[in-house]
Amino acid sequence: MENKKRVVYCDDMQTLFPDILFLGPFFAPALLRITVGLYFLLHALLLWKRAGKKERVLSGEEGALALLLLAGVFTQLVAVFGIATMLFRDVWLGEKTFTKHWQEKILAIGMLLALIITGAGAFAFDLPY
Repeated sequence: MENKKRVVYCDDMQTLFPDILFLGPFFAPALLRITVGLYFLLHALLLWKRAGKKERVLSGEEGALALLLLAGVFTQLVAVFGIATMLFRDVWLGEKTFTKHWQEKILAIGMLLALIITGAGAFAFDLPY
């Protein structure tokens, strides 16, 4: 009797909704892009209400990042700038880094890293290269 190892491929795995798996590679990055774009937009509006000069500058930067992400323009480059903004936001504002809201920073950075890997997804005006 021969001992053969069984190789499991993705086709053998059971899923809860198998009919919508074809949408994943195309629409999942778009969902991430739109979600993190809305996050940056809402955070920019909150910073704008603080009315300090540093807050207004950072608000303008985050607003521009949000609009570029929502439109899907230069998504991978914008994601790199978004990660830098997330990491140095508190330093720029003079607050202690990672003392508050560090969970949402980790989630947003993870979504931006996923956008660097996957690209813009559906409904984007990104360059086709």
